[in-house]
Amino acid sequence: MLLEIAVTTVEDALIAQENGADRMIVMSSVGNEGVTPSFGLVEEIKKFSFVPLSVLIQPHCQTYAYNKYDVKTMCRDIEIMKELKVEGVSFGCLTKEGEIDKQMLELLLYRARGMHVSFHNAFDFIKDQGEALELLAQYKEVKSVWTSGRERTALNGLPHIKRLLKKSNRPHLTACRGLKPENLKAFLDVTDVEEVHLFSGVRESCHVRKPISAKSVAKAKEIVEWINKKREK
Repeated sequence: MLLEIAVTTVEDALIAQENGADRMIVMSSVGNEGVTPSFGLVEEIKKFSFVPLSVLIQPHCQTYAYNKYDVKTMCRDIEIMKELKVEGVSFGCLTKEGEIDKQMLELLLYRARGMHVSFHNAFDFIKDQGEALELLAQYKEVKSVWTSGRERTALNGLPHIKRLLKKSNRPHLTACRGLKPENLKAFLDVTDVEEVHLFSGVRESCHVRKPISAKSVAKAKEIVEWINKKREK
């Protein structure tokens, strides 16, 4: 069980890793969504990070069906992240019909070769998720897939997440959206996801525009460690 924390500032990153984050993902926040952060921010965080660092590759929040200019932007962003020695990237790409854009996926994976790749929550907009998991499993570079079970929160999407877990054990499912220390244990007690992604749930007042709370990250880590020990028995 791995705890991934989304960070938007250098201070966020300091607090997250010092209080138990297993991996950090850097993004710039746009309301409840995120876009690719500035290269300067990533460079500053990378200078002192001692846990694996990932970066969101998302040029805008308008659609997951990207045009040729978006693709060029994303490819260049990935190249720069590799130059900055970032360990991973997270992206998603769909067709207008709501399927994985295989051609674009392969292009981005080629640029990201050698990195840890997560297919982000664009996954929850795919029509046939079982088929999508089978496709993603064909690419060894794709290590995890974000999902909230097609619902606004992972708790509401729990029944669907359980169904997805039965379909494949690779890539790992990363539960996201609506998770916080107050509900994390109840969620993990009844599901076998390998990773959890927390954003607003570990921020002050659970607000996306507030700083990360050291206490909340530490509590989330405590729960993850408890679950790991429980699963080892």
